[in-house]
Amino acid sequence: MESLLKLHKTAIPGTGGTIVSLIRWSMEEQNRDIKIECRSSWMGVEGLPLNLWNIKFMGKIGELCGGLLDVEKDTAEKTFLHHLRLKLGGDEDGFVPKSIRLHYQGSELFLKLFKLNDWGYRFNGFFNTIWHQDSEFYKNEKSKGYPYPDLRSMTPELSALLDAFEQSACNPEVSNVLAKSLLRILQLSTEKTIASCKSLNAAARVLKVACLQAQESKRFQSIGSSVEGNAIDVVSSYTQQMPNEQAIGQCWFKCLDISMELFTAIFSAADDARSLILHSSACIDCLFDLFWEERLRNNVLKYILELLKIVPASEEDQTAKLQLCSKYLEMFTQIKEREKSFEELSIDLLVGMRDILLTDPVYYQALFRDGECFLHVVSLLNGNLDKVGGEKLVLNVFQTLTCLLASNDASKAAFRALAGTGYQALQSLLLDFCQWHPSEGLLNALLDMVVDGKFDLKAGAIIKNEDVIILYLSVLRKSSESLQQHGLDVFQQLLRDSISNRASCVRAGMLNFLLDWFPQESSDSVIGGHSISGKDIRKIFALLRSEKLVSQQKYCSLLLSTVSSMLHEKGPTAFFDFNGNDSNHAPSSGINVTEGTNYGRGDMWIRPRVGHSRVH
Repeated sequence: MESLLKLHKTAIPGTGGTIVSLIRWSMEEQNRDIKIECRSSWMGVEGLPLNLWNIKFMGKIGELCGGLLDVEKDTAEKTFLHHLRLKLGGDEDGFVPKSIRLHYQGSELFLKLFKLNDWGYRFNGFFNTIWHQDSEFYKNEKSKGYPYPDLRSMTPELSALLDAFEQSACNPEVSNVLAKSLLRILQLSTEKTIASCKSLNAAARVLKVACLQAQESKRFQSIGSSVEGNAIDVVSSYTQQMPNEQAIGQCWFKCLDISMELFTAIFSAADDARSLILHSSACIDCLFDLFWEERLRNNVLKYILELLKIVPASEEDQTAKLQLCSKYLEMFTQIKEREKSFEELSIDLLVGMRDILLTDPVYYQALFRDGECFLHVVSLLNGNLDKVGGEKLVLNVFQTLTCLLASNDASKAAFRALAGTGYQALQSLLLDFCQWHPSEGLLNALLDMVVDGKFDLKAGAIIKNEDVIILYLSVLRKSSESLQQHGLDVFQQLLRDSISNRASCVRAGMLNFLLDWFPQESSDSVIGGHSISGKDIRKIFALLRSEKLVSQQKYCSLLLSTVSSMLHEKGPTAFFDFNGNDSNHAPSSGINVTEGTNYGRGDMWIRPRVGHSRVH
């Protein structure tokens, strides 16, 4: 032994000059200069603080290990935080040291290197970092159905990550790293991770952090805006700091985006996850707070609408949906208060309502009605509206009202109770808006509302909402002369071949309105031919005696023609047999009639049958 130690170094013949060193064994010598085989291999590096995970320090590690060849995607994006994953070249003999030391701000960093399992790394980075001798264990665990053994029980780890995520809400760099880590874990094992997320109330906690990040991003955005608006008055030293302020603002935006991406993953993972969010008042409040963040608004609106589409399975679900519906409708008032150009945003909410109503009209009409939808929707017509944006908003309001009222007597009664018979309150708001001539689009929207859907004369349109008739005529009266002519012609065609439509117009008081509007069009004859009251007849003769019409012969002729056409009407084409069995008409006194002659009394026509000279 001693003689061998004295040799110290010796060359081995036939090996190309390989030199062997012989020293006495000790623990210190055993642990000195240990190397790991590395020939352009992927290596793991432990011990580098997160704030130094950048290309500069990764390059320093590469300098000590034969060169940095590549950085694994998860390491670059900081979504896997246990260790760095680097592809290193190795020295000329194909080795790297087991440990290296780096210096940073007077401190010494001790980094440990180990070789990653190349066999498991083929799967695009979705693998567990294991030692070569563990590969059989890895295969056994994978065969049991656990492709990622360390994710089998994650609640404690997720709890720790969520705690750290909340605590670092005001540190965008750390918060961003933690959010990416949580998102990656959820992607690797969705089913087990979502179960832990539900037990830890992860959705609400993530949204609360997102709300804080939104506030911070707005703060830096406002700083930038104030400097741009007062550039002359800003001192040069402050201006020099602006690039840094803008960088921080961008960092907050990225952080907010990844937090919302994490929430999206939780939201989309399972139906019961959405149900838990629906029942969480904290989640709902945060979503409506984030709605005001412009860059998130479209996505947040989608989440809210998806929650509204959840089919209720219990009374608790229904209560939660009604509360969500009420907050949604309250947004209309808040939008008008907070946004200068509120029309487009209001239209987005109205379109969302119509999309929901299409899924189950009767159910959602009742839900929105219980949430006092009519009050909130009609309130959009209050105030000053510009001509272009205002008209587009008005059209959307009436399209939404049509969907809310269509084929639903309960909803129509509720709206009538709010707006009055003939929707008088709505008339007032709409006529205030119509200071300029209404468009054909607005008149078409009102015609759709009249028939509870798409107005189509060729399909035999039937009036289903009588309260809209006078509203339509009131707007038509404010229209241009050409539109008035067209609108009256359309209505005349609607009435010409339908007794039902004529009866609806009589009940709505259309003839009285037209007589007040006269002289304009001769549509009076169509209504009068169906039914006319003594009050309307007196109004016709009063018009004939008025000085204004006496001087205009054509108008007098028009009224006389109307009266003449009524005299030639044969009465209704449908008859009913009042035989006294569950049907009768009991006038206060007898009616003397002549056989074969039609008589009008009140709101009905009477024709006596052969052999009857008196009707009781």
